[in-house]
Amino acid sequence: MRNPSAKLVTISEIIRSLGEGDISMHYGLISASSQKSSTTSLLRAIREGQALFLEHLESNIISLFEGSNLRVLLIGPSLGPLAEQFKNGTISCCWDSLGNPHKFPLEKAPSYKMVSASDLVKEKSVSYFDCILIEGTWKRYDQLSLINMSRTLLRENGTLIMFGETIGDDSFRVRTDLANQKSLLALAERVGFQLKKTHDFSKQARNTLVVLEKFLQETEGPNDGSSDEQQTLKHHFRTIRQDFECNRRLFGVYAFNSGKKFLKSHAEIEFGSGGSFEPDDLSSLFEDSFSEPFDNALWAWKYSYTDSRCIVARDIASGRIVAHYGGVPRNISYFGATELAIQPCDVMVQPEVRLNYGKDSLYFKVASTFLEREIGFSAKHLLGFGFPNLKTMHLSTRLGLYEATDEFIELSYNCSESPGESLYSSFLSPTMDLTQFEIDALWVSMREDFSSSIIGFRDFEYLNYRYVKHPKSSVFSWLFIRNCSGLLRGLVVLKNHDGVALILDIIGAKADFRDILVEVQRVVVSQWKEMGLVSQQIKFWVTAGWKELLSLPSVVEKDLGIKIPCNSWNSGPKSSLLNGAWWL
Repeated sequence: MRNPSAKLVTISEIIRSLGEGDISMHYGLISASSQKSSTTSLLRAIREGQALFLEHLESNIISLFEGSNLRVLLIGPSLGPLAEQFKNGTISCCWDSLGNPHKFPLEKAPSYKMVSASDLVKEKSVSYFDCILIEGTWKRYDQLSLINMSRTLLRENGTLIMFGETIGDDSFRVRTDLANQKSLLALAERVGFQLKKTHDFSKQARNTLVVLEKFLQETEGPNDGSSDEQQTLKHHFRTIRQDFECNRRLFGVYAFNSGKKFLKSHAEIEFGSGGSFEPDDLSSLFEDSFSEPFDNALWAWKYSYTDSRCIVARDIASGRIVAHYGGVPRNISYFGATELAIQPCDVMVQPEVRLNYGKDSLYFKVASTFLEREIGFSAKHLLGFGFPNLKTMHLSTRLGLYEATDEFIELSYNCSESPGESLYSSFLSPTMDLTQFEIDALWVSMREDFSSSIIGFRDFEYLNYRYVKHPKSSVFSWLFIRNCSGLLRGLVVLKNHDGVALILDIIGAKADFRDILVEVQRVVVSQWKEMGLVSQQIKFWVTAGWKELLSLPSVVEKDLGIKIPCNSWNSGPKSSLLNGAWWL
């Protein structure tokens, strides 16, 4: 929801300090840059533009309806003046100021009713509104809750009007919390809101910013220049104005019709995010999907220790969650630059609601909603990656959600080679003997070697989360490999997988990989019984692009039938750039 920027509040404070009253927290309809220069005339231009914008909203609301006894809900801190306009008996108006209304002098008691929209949603019996108007520069993570709230409070065939800033051109990497216009419209349609009309006021918003910049210029002191605070504000407004000028940022009004008739299926489904359920709510869905018991400890490790994300679909009548699409973030080195990726996981759809596998399927709706929120040039996570089975990969590719960038293979090592130098290794307890400095130094050397590739962080913090905090940490063995001087040359994490030593992670310099693998072979050959193994074989699952680097004589390669996907639904790096680049 719209939380007025602290910077805009500061502008308001500057205006009040000049005895000029207050202004609203939204853009105005200013058709051209003002040539006026005094603070009073500049403020007048802003207020006149804002008044024109409110008139536009009012006329839009009135033009939507015929008849009387219409109920309108206004949500936003700047909509008090608009609420005051609905004084006749044909429109009953409620206003949710979000706890921070701007105060305007009133000659008499207001004709509207102050409410809390969130409280109305919680009521057992709700009087539905004919129209909801939402003011906002929405964060991408707020879109879903806003639309769900509107869906609950609007009557069938009601109207939702939203206005605010969104991201337009997202063809290059600039991470932002702003909602994406394309994803906003797609999400609205996905849950039963049909776009009726839209008005683009980006040019007028840009002109409002020009006037605000001039106002700040005029408020500078004659001797000491502008304050640090004003300089920060000027930079802030200039940056936003430049966003408007290159169409990266948009300001518009969007009017939707609501109704179940706009949905081919899933009319009784509500989508939610991570805060909308408890883990136990997923147990039956998980067990039906994977045919194994739901492990609360494993779920908590995966989703509680990290800034995890998810989208769920809930059957409104029964309250049961029938679909889930989760994701766990991962710090990565993206061609040498630090970035954030996310690994989709625990993708589940209740078998009885798998009506089809097209773009009206529940799988597509949860997956596309997740990708729009989480992955892409403007999202928090630049990339997505994962290990879907072939059926899911083929389906997702056909629906335009994924493209393949590599494949996962298995390398099997069956004989011992001679190392290039004398190495010494020992199994150590990670809870007692992990040395953060040594591990981080080893990771730094590895990261430098992979500066022209994409690799997930393998520093102490990650390894501690991935293996030490894992509920079944005892199944992992940590092999520290040193040279004759005691310098740590490699760290290998192994697991007993069906009686075979499976390498889960290697940390070290590329030049040392052959000797590290040879040393692992030597240890397994000499200690395989003590390790609880049934053979001396070693296996390593890795992306195919790196098989030459990891090849030893007599190595056996096996296709695991797992493709490494990338997001193709949102604007982001092309698969051609990512092909063969991942080390996983």
